[in-house]
Amino acid sequence: GLFMKKLIYLSLCLLVSITTFAQTQKNEYAKSRKMLQLLMDGKGKELYMMLDTNAQKAVSAEQLNTLWSELTQLYGTCNGEGNWETTTLMEQEIQYIDLKFSSTPLRFLTAFDKDGRANTLRFIPAPVTPTK
Repeated sequence: GLFMKKLIYLSLCLLVSITTFAQTQKNEYAKSRKMLQLLMDGKGKELYMMLDTNAQKAVSAEQLNTLWSELTQLYGTCNGEGNWETTTLMEQEIQYIDLKFSSTPLRFLTAFDKDGRANTLRFIPAPVTPTK
């Protein structure tokens, strides 16, 4: 509804205004989660605004609009997700979450630059770990 839209818009404005100083792990996870939610909702334009300039050159808002439906066409429905975790790759901190698509589990990766804009947004096949 309208209220949710307002709320989402407000939280987006807040996200943009959060400075690097205030950024902790939690903020990064919150942003990563928001990016994933925008993807699922097909809100490419909002998601596009969260990317840094290099990432924006590499992808269009239109592509982001349809990315999730393309993934579900390829890999089936998403039947759940793991927990957000962090790893460091080439001095870049990366947030990731494993998504259980019906045919292939995928790992959604995000990373942010010092200004808090996303410079990485990608899906890779999730490494298969033996279930405990």
